[in-house]
Formats: sequence, C-alpha cells, structure tokens
Amino acid sequence: MRRRLGLLVVLAVAACSPAGASPVTTSPAGAKPSVSVSPLGTATILPSSTTTNLATCRVESLSITGVGQGETGVVNFGVAMTNTSSPACSLPGVPSSVELLRATGTPLELTVDPALRNATARVVLRPGVQADALLTFYWMNWCGQAPGALRVRLTFDGTPGSVTGPLHGLLLARCDSPGNPSHIQVDGIDQAGT
Repeated sequence: MRRRLGLLVVLAVAACSPAGASPVTTSPAGAKPSVSVSPLGTATILPSSTTTNLATCRVESLSITGVGQGETGVVNFGVAMTNTSSPACSLPGVPSSVELLRATGTPLELTVDPALRNATARVVLRPGVQADALLTFYWMNWCGQAPGALRVRLTFDGTPGSVTGPLHGLLLARCDSPGNPSHIQVDGIDQAGT
C-alpha cells in the first residue's frame, strides 16, 4: 500500500508537469503484442449492477502515463489511467497484454510470471477524473543494453486496438540472473485510493 501511495504522488506530479510529457497514442486493432500479462493481485471488485450497463472503455478514450521507481533491483511501475470522454466506462481488472517499448516502438523481449489468468473483476473509470485507476506491475532481471526512454502499451479484452503512454522515472531493472529472461509481474488495476 505504501508503494502504491508513493507512486500516486509521483504520478500526480508527473501529470501536472508539461516537461517531458508525451502525447498518448492509440493504434488500430492488428498484430497482437508479444507479451501477455496476468494478475497477481485482485482489482477492485464491483457489484455486477455497477458495471452491467457500462460500456468497455475505448482505447481512444484512455489517457495513460506511468512512473517507475527502484526497489532492490526491481522497477515498480504505476500506470495512471484517465477516461478522457463521457460517460463512465469500465475495464477488466487486468490488461490482456502489456509491453514496454523503446523510442523506436520496438517492444522489449519480456516474459510474464506466472502464467496467464483471465480477469473477472472490472474497474470503473469516471469521465474526466485524472488518474482514476492505477495499473501496478514489476519489471525484473534486465541484462540487455540500456534501452533508453521507454513507453508502455496496453491492450484490453473487449476493445480493439491499444493505448500507449510515456513512462517516467527510474526505468532499468537490475541484471540478477544473466542468461535468464527478463520478466514482469502484474498486480492488476485498482481504483485510485483503494
């Protein structure tokens, strides 16, 4: 919880700072990203009556920005999510895929631990509420060359395309096990403040 609160503070500062801000981009449905993610935690579970009448958020209506901070060689990422349109919409409690992209748009080679699980919980994003939900994930064991500035790309079940946004802060996981793959663990998406 302390880590998540720290990330929210850093994300709030990053969201208010025009310096280094990059436009969020979306891409049409096409080739599937090479990295799928699975939840290790549980997203905010909402009563079915709360989400039944809500459409799944369209990627064109999402704005994301992330911050990474070090944690004993592991990079702890928080990706703030904002619904830029009206009305409210909902997302699965975990993306169907997450990619870390180089400035060229090429994804880093990463694996996911543990194996993929389907998300059953959903998170509501209210219209215009800055950083209304937070995706948390961890990056470990990067033994390649420093990739430079990174972006994050998310894909969700039930909506075509993907959304891409900038990553700020400490962004390089420590190499703990040369010869083994770099990997990420995903906690999932929670309503901000929960």
